[in-house]
Amino acid sequence: MILRIFSNGGLTVIGRALTLATTVFVARMLGPAEYGRYAVALTLLVIATFPAMSGLPDLVVRQVAARGHGDDKRSLWAIVRPTLELAALMSAALMAIYFASLPFAQRMIAEYDQELALLALAVIPFFVLRTLLGAVMRGLDRVAMAIVPTELIHPALFMALLFIIQPTDAPHAFYALAGAFVISALVAVLMTRTQWPKEPPHVDQTPLKRGYLFRAGLPFAAIGVLALINQRIDLLVLGAFAPAREIGLYGLAVQLALIAQLPMVIANGVISSQIAVLYQRSDRAGLESAMRQVSGLLSLVGLAGFLIFCIAGRWLITFAFGAEFTGAYTYVLILLAGQMFHLACGPVGVFLNLTGHERETLRGVALSAVVALVFCLALVPFFGGTGAAVASFLGMASLYTYLSLRVWRVLGIAPGLATLFAGHRRPTK
Repeated sequence: MILRIFSNGGLTVIGRALTLATTVFVARMLGPAEYGRYAVALTLLVIATFPAMSGLPDLVVRQVAARGHGDDKRSLWAIVRPTLELAALMSAALMAIYFASLPFAQRMIAEYDQELALLALAVIPFFVLRTLLGAVMRGLDRVAMAIVPTELIHPALFMALLFIIQPTDAPHAFYALAGAFVISALVAVLMTRTQWPKEPPHVDQTPLKRGYLFRAGLPFAAIGVLALINQRIDLLVLGAFAPAREIGLYGLAVQLALIAQLPMVIANGVISSQIAVLYQRSDRAGLESAMRQVSGLLSLVGLAGFLIFCIAGRWLITFAFGAEFTGAYTYVLILLAGQMFHLACGPVGVFLNLTGHERETLRGVALSAVVALVFCLALVPFFGGTGAAVASFLGMASLYTYLSLRVWRVLGIAPGLATLFAGHRRPTK
């Protein structure tokens, strides 16, 4: 498993390096004020896509891993076709609601304008399509094929379009981003087609009903929405109280802190289908072994990165983005502390979601969203970006503390680093 994490991780590392490079280019081209507008628009886009996906990606990974393995890939139609149909319906409904709400959003958030809103609206279906096809590939254990469109093609196209357009304001930068989304989604379609038989599909299994997908996906959808509230509410609340320059600095800090998620993203992509299969076989020893290996590796890598940034982070920010962005250093440190806590707890959310305990995850993200919102409203008006970063840390700490306790309780395995020291026990119902 460790070897697979490293082999597939190489692609993701290259992709995240490209993503970081695009962040540098966008920040330097736009400056703090325009980058603040861009960051707010991107945050609203990401939040808007989660209701459209209705929690389907995690559900698709679990269903494909359980039903879609083997040489007969035609059985995938029993899962994929109703999934795409439901996603199309939800995307259309969300786009209509989103378009109708634009005048209200424009009045509520000063840094948001009509052109950015329309661009975000156009991107939603391509974002959803690419994400769902990536989930199919992960369920089939074709992790590399899931990684390439999202982690390699998208940032490479975005960078190329930035060079071509040379944006000086947020809308033009978003045009480049929208183009990258469209083309990378089309690439995902072409790559997925290579996994299909050439003859017309003949479904050997009973197709999943859209109603079942919708009901089963609701907990995942709620998890996604609440998790994004937890992750992004700091930036949105800051946008209501702080000037554009401070929003830009904090938006950059959020992007830099997300790099620390890279080890977890790589590990989750590799182990997701394996977790579903191990749980279906009632192989609790295998689940415990996976938790132990992944958590130990993630913690070592995360600690090394955190120490490097503590020592050289201020210089790295100044070198990459310019002296005007140096003020983001403190924000990044606080946000990185939350990411380190996550890495130490291990992939507890994935373990719960792919073993049928997604409602436990839902309770955890609901708790953390409340914690993050309360502390944002209490701290941001007085401490600005620092208060937003502290609120984000507290929300993340509450989430992964709760999920770790639930993994120990319902799966009977120690979470995160604790699995290095605790023995196996039977779960207590």
